[in-house]
Amino acid sequence: MGYIYADLYFLTNLGMNFATLWLAARLGRLPGKPRRLAGAALLGALYALAFLVPSLHWLFSPVGKVCFSLLLVAVAFAPRTWRALGRATAWFYGVSFLTGGIALGLGFLTGSPSAALGGVWVFGGSVRWWVLGCSTGGCLLLAGTLLTGTRRRLRQALLVPVELIFGDDAVTLRALVDTGNRLQDPLTGSPAVVAETAALKGVLPDPVWACLAGGTDLGGTVEGLAGTSWASRLRVVPFRTVGEPAGLMVGFRPDRIIIHDQGRRREVADAVVCTYPRPLSVAGEYRALLNPDLLEEG
Repeated sequence: MGYIYADLYFLTNLGMNFATLWLAARLGRLPGKPRRLAGAALLGALYALAFLVPSLHWLFSPVGKVCFSLLLVAVAFAPRTWRALGRATAWFYGVSFLTGGIALGLGFLTGSPSAALGGVWVFGGSVRWWVLGCSTGGCLLLAGTLLTGTRRRLRQALLVPVELIFGDDAVTLRALVDTGNRLQDPLTGSPAVVAETAALKGVLPDPVWACLAGGTDLGGTVEGLAGTSWASRLRVVPFRTVGEPAGLMVGFRPDRIIIHDQGRRREVADAVVCTYPRPLSVAGEYRALLNPDLLEEG
């Protein structure tokens, strides 16, 4: 017959509860602060000690487990709505079942049975520490894989090649699908693409490039384009950004825009390309911002 040592039992539950809550916060992107997670893990460890008291076994009834798990989630993540509580609880139970399943399977194979009771870890017989390590490590590996895969898919979905065509000239840029970019031509309502001025040098005529690269104001740019074929392409788009006053952005109407979206080719004829004098991405990941309306029109 095995023995359960109260101190090891308490510390084991404390560590496993914290790991479970931390994984749920990471995978579910829940607002779990370390202090709150530690407090909830401590509460779970104290709850686990009640399992050693026969008169308190009623706390481990199905109703008691559900009520305690809801309390644990409330302490760890402080949800403000019923929907947030349900979401946090779902992630907590999902991670608990995952880690519990790994530990239970390993325990069955090694003769060290274990079970998770409403966020509380109960071990029969002697505790196999490598079983705990493998179950926690497996969950950490799975969490890292899921998070990495999600980030990769998100980047692939938001960064798309965009081909801007002006007459016989064209340039292809990597663009970020920016849900905050709702710029439109005030006259036609055409959605706008914001592109770095330097990235458009190959398609802009020398007079146009000279005006934009030289920092000429809007009036000087309009005057410099007078009498050229690009005068009909010129657009002035009002914009507003956080922390800056409203302003006007110089734009040009392309002949068409081709968006290569995850293997699909979308062609848009009704759009505006606005110029921006500074880099849009510090890391150089993209050089244009794409209005998401262009994906729907294409």
